[in-house]
Formats: sequence, C-alpha cells, structure tokens
Amino acid sequence: MECTNWICFIIFNASSSIRSSGGGDGVHAVAALDHPHISTRFLRCAQRSFIPPLLARMLFKLANFFQLVQFCSVALNSVNAAALIPAKDRLRVRSAASSDSYGGYNFNADASNNVAVYFGQTVATGRTSLASVCQDPSVDIVILGFITVFFGPGGYPSVNFGAACSGKTAQMQARAPGLLSCPELASQIATCQTSGKKVLLSLGGWLSQTVLRSDVEATELATTLWNVFGAGTAIDPGLRPFGTVKIDGFDIDNENKQPAHYTTFATALRTHYAQDPSKQYYISAAPQCVRPDASIPLATLQNADFVFVQFYNNPSCNIDSAGFDASLAAWSVDLAATGRPRPKLFIGAPSFREGGTGYLPPGSLQKS
Repeated sequence: MECTNWICFIIFNASSSIRSSGGGDGVHAVAALDHPHISTRFLRCAQRSFIPPLLARMLFKLANFFQLVQFCSVALNSVNAAALIPAKDRLRVRSAASSDSYGGYNFNADASNNVAVYFGQTVATGRTSLASVCQDPSVDIVILGFITVFFGPGGYPSVNFGAACSGKTAQMQARAPGLLSCPELASQIATCQTSGKKVLLSLGGWLSQTVLRSDVEATELATTLWNVFGAGTAIDPGLRPFGTVKIDGFDIDNENKQPAHYTTFATALRTHYAQDPSKQYYISAAPQCVRPDASIPLATLQNADFVFVQFYNNPSCNIDSAGFDASLAAWSVDLAATGRPRPKLFIGAPSFREGGTGYLPPGSLQKS
C-alpha cells in the first residue's frame, strides 16, 4: 500500500509541556521535544477517512494534558524515493496556541506543532513544486536536499536538487561546475519565505563527500556557503544558485562517520548569521537514533536549533522497536545539557516501505 493518504499522530504523556513537530516530501517524519522526562503513551496511525477533521479536533480537546503531535512522515535524506502526501489528504490538527488560523501565518521556532519536510530527492519532486509544498498549511519548514560535496571542482560545493533544478551559468561552467543555476527554484523559495515558511539547505545525505579535515577547512566552508547561499557578498553573483534569494539556514546531515570539526563549522555559521540582523537564520541536524551519533558530535547538535533524529534504519531504536522509548528520552536529556537554548528534538520515521527498516503501515502503527 502506498503511503499517500494517511496521517500519523504521536501522543505523549508528560508532566510539563512538550515541544512537537512533523515532516514532508519523502522519507522521515518528525516531532520536536524539549522536555527530558518523556514517556510515550501511545502511537496511532489512522486513515483520514476514519478520522474526519471535526472528530480529530474534538478528540484533541478531550486529550486534557496529552500533547498531540502531527506526524506527516516525509523526510528525504536518503536516496530512496518516497511519495509526497498530498495536501488535500493531510489532516490539520494543531494546538490551541498555534498561529495556524486559516488566515495569516507567523512562523514560531518554539511552537509545539511545527512540521519540517525535506524536498528534492524523490520521484515526487518532479510531480510537485516547492511552492505547492509551502502552500500546505501543515508545513512550517522545508529542507532542500542536498549539498553533496563540500570542496568540489574549483573549491566550490557540488549540489543535487533532483528534478527541481538543472543548468549552469557561464561562471559556474568555468569556475564551479558542481553548482547549478536554479532561477525557478529561487523564485519558489522566495514565495515560501514571503508566506512565512522557512527554507533550509541540507548538507550531506547518504554517499556524500562531507569530510572536514581541519578547523581551518570548516571555517572556510562556512564562509563559502554564506557567500553562495546566504547573505555574503564576497562572490561573483553568477556563482549563486538562487541569485539574490537567501536561504534561512543549513541542515547538517553528515553520515560518513567522520565527525571531526563539525562543531567549529556550526560555530562559524553562527558568526556569519550575526552579520545579517535583517532576518533569523537557523541550524538543524539529522543524526541517527543510535547514541552517540557516529557522524555528528553532540556539541554540534547542542548548537542547533532543530535536531531531526532518524528513528529508522537502526533496529535497536527504530520507532517500531522496544528501544524507541528509551532512546527518545535519552536524546531529550542529551540535547537539554547545553548552555544555550535547547534544540527542538524531532522524531523521524519512514513514511513508506522503501524508506527503510522501521516502517509501520497505516492501521498497524499502534503502540500503547
């Protein structure tokens, strides 16, 4: 059965507030938490036809102190294809404190019901657009995948946005053949940002070349990315894939088991972010659920704003495993041990069978 018409909820029971969030164009979904004392009460998946919006809203009001987390599975940080969940088939269940009022939209990084989605690497990319994803009222953050090589030809990064982008400027052909010119995608990024949605750019993914060999190299990479995709100006405009459009931050999805110098990289990004007070920039990261993550240092994760933990393709802590609850609680404690505002912890799970181990089909995704 294709996962194109179903919705999942995660409901947590905790003694105080829990931050939550979800996911969008392919492989994993997410829910953000920032409380160290969490016990999963139950996890249920239902087809939309079985739970109409009105009934869902009534159930939410009856949930009392339960925290409802929308679970719209769709992260794209693997090479496997996934089906985009159509906007018309997504059930919007939001907390009373949400700014989603079917009218104006205001992004709140601290909201308990943000939904983050990856876009660019599945077969669905060719059938939809970034702008249409951002029009979905369930979506708050879109992560573009991926920057696949840090230091490619000419010393510039290489990118792959799947069917969403192709073509090169003359400057790219001559000096940075790993980059792509993406005017249509840039226009859609601007449309998303105008509507209040945040667009991040992911670094890595499976089989990418994302090794940092020194702190100097990490700092240089942060500067290059700031100039190529952010508000930096020390670059030929013809080398910027999105032209004058500035992305809202970067997502670290290193999976090469070589974590050295990533904390220096994240710190350098924060330094560049401070140079542009006109907007808020973010850092996110996508570690595996096995702790400690072999590719992204804990110090780097603690410096992030959002952490998308991949509770799939890891049998010991998959969302369908006996070790899930303990892993989730341990991750919450890990991310709380920081001197800066704690990152929002997102839960990731596959939304379709080909997404990897840990998939639970609609109707059987139930845990009590």
